[in-house]
Amino acid sequence: MSTLKVNRIEPRTGDSVEIVGFEAPTTPVKAWVNFDAKADLTIRGSMNVSSVSDNGVGDYTVNFTTEMLDSNYAVSGLVTGWNTITGYDFATNPSYGCHFQPNPVQSSTSCGIATSLNNSRSDFEVISVLVVR
Repeated sequence: MSTLKVNRIEPRTGDSVEIVGFEAPTTPVKAWVNFDAKADLTIRGSMNVSSVSDNGVGDYTVNFTTEMLDSNYAVSGLVTGWNTITGYDFATNPSYGCHFQPNPVQSSTSCGIATSLNNSRSDFEVISVLVVR
């Protein structure tokens, strides 16, 4: 069996290209990352993420390995942090003040995120980011 790896296929005439017997996989997930911001930005797992930059407490930039088509994608995520009431807590329980929010600064090569605890920027042991388009 042979493997053909290409970045782009274009027809010579400007018409469409037909590939017989091939069904391209489609997924709305374009990138994801799970990292530890309490340590040294250790990336536990990722897809299409080359690195995470620390811009200060609770402020990060997720850098993509492969550039997006544009900046019209959705960013979501959650954080897991320690609180004195319940121990580890997910951002989806806002009554304890853990929050994840996409930063409005996003481009085709990266997106910014911010994390906070009780309305104050904070680093967390587990930050998960999901990019879909």
